[in-house]
Amino acid sequence: MIKKTDKMVQYNHTTGLFTNKDRTIAFKSYEDANRYNKSLGGTHGVKPSETPMQNTLKNIRKPLKDGSKGVQYKDSIQRAEEMRRDRLNKAWGLTKPKVRQETSIERIERITYEHSSDATLKKPSHMNNPNIVKWENWKQPPRKFDNQDKTTYASDPDQKERMSSWDLIVESAKQHPQDADSKDTKRMLMKQYYNKDQRIDMTDQELKLIGKHKSQLEKPKPIIDVSSFEPLIPPHKPTPIPEVNIDEVIRERAGIEPGISKDLLQLNADIDKNIKYVLGEDQKENLESRIKDKTKEEEGTYD
Repeated sequence: MIKKTDKMVQYNHTTGLFTNKDRTIAFKSYEDANRYNKSLGGTHGVKPSETPMQNTLKNIRKPLKDGSKGVQYKDSIQRAEEMRRDRLNKAWGLTKPKVRQETSIERIERITYEHSSDATLKKPSHMNNPNIVKWENWKQPPRKFDNQDKTTYASDPDQKERMSSWDLIVESAKQHPQDADSKDTKRMLMKQYYNKDQRIDMTDQELKLIGKHKSQLEKPKPIIDVSSFEPLIPPHKPTPIPEVNIDEVIRERAGIEPGISKDLLQLNADIDKNIKYVLGEDQKENLESRIKDKTKEEEGTYD
């Protein structure tokens, strides 16, 4: 007769399955193996769920203290609410502390404490508050580092205070642009920007606050070289009117062909005739010819 214990399965480390002694029955998951053992009535000491991993987890787990609920994990709704609250606080600037300048009374107390020789004098409480800036360091940007000047080192108390408070002042001016302190900060940054020597030391956050960052400035328009541009349709060029030479005009209007020609000879003869007429040579010849003609007529009458 087969016993129930022979049919029940247990975890086998060699095969990684839940099998019986003869390995004729096998299950891959412990839920199926546990369900099978319960169907046979179950036997004390046979627990198919006791895998090596679960035994290790049982050894790691420690018993909770009295009244302790253990680790409480947040659900998706709670995590989403916390993320929404963090985003709003970051947008409204509530996550960063608000700095202020020390008052006149606090300044007097600080100077008295710093220059007093009384060892029993108590240190003013506002000096331990990092959100209260000294009167001299209020709205003062950090000094430019100089290896020969120890006041520019980060270990210097005044320089350290300027470095920690200046970023908060600039961020506050960005979030509250209508505030009087914010407008004063912008005016100071604009004055620093128009100084060519101090403009190099300005950060991107300071330049963006006054709208002078390279990403905010208008980019220069590219200059196109038109000389190398060849249009598809060439432009219309009017035909130039040729200039007429004055010598050609005189020659054309004179009506005489160049060189020795008939017109030239006739012109020279007319010129000589006019010259003789002016000098009287032509009239003298005419007079002599008329006298000869008259004498011939008289001689003809006497004959």
